[in-house]
Amino acid sequence: MGIISDSLFFKRHKIKENIEERKYKFLVRAYAFKDSFWSEFYEFSIENACADMYDLFEVGKRNSLRRYIKNINDLTGAKYYKMMAFIHFTEFVKQRDMELAEKGYRAFNEIFKPDKTEKRFFDLLMRCFMEFSDEFKQLRSAVFLKYTFSITEEGDNILAFTGSFCYNSYNKFMDSFNRFMTVERRLEVAE
Repeated sequence: MGIISDSLFFKRHKIKENIEERKYKFLVRAYAFKDSFWSEFYEFSIENACADMYDLFEVGKRNSLRRYIKNINDLTGAKYYKMMAFIHFTEFVKQRDMELAEKGYRAFNEIFKPDKTEKRFFDLLMRCFMEFSDEFKQLRSAVFLKYTFSITEEGDNILAFTGSFCYNSYNKFMDSFNRFMTVERRLEVAE
């Protein structure tokens, strides 16, 4: 094998072992969740986040985050799914009512079961989102990098790339979530 294929194999193996195989416990909880809307919402979020991880680290040489694949470990998978679900959730509810946001956040906590420290962390992020929604996008890029990959020396280009990644991830998620049934119809069916 050449250097390029060895590198690609290494990246894919690391993602499969530490990210893809970690998604199943969250999927089981999402399937079991009683509210069908939030059950399906987080199911789609988990599946889309998994696919996004492969895209994130297989993008060409211009990708600013490729060097951080070494930061993926046993804990990264769970953190990654929690953070992506939170990002998908906050993007989704920012144009909707607070009652829906409260239900979605309760569902998030039941499906992703953050530990005591993470619970405080996500509660604080939720407050920031509710009170400073315009500034939240800039904050979430830095938080995403630090919480998920332990990256602390982020430059502007990495923050911009991460912001773009999160935004594109949400758009792809919504495309698949709306593909066969609209959000409005899913909400009606869940009531």
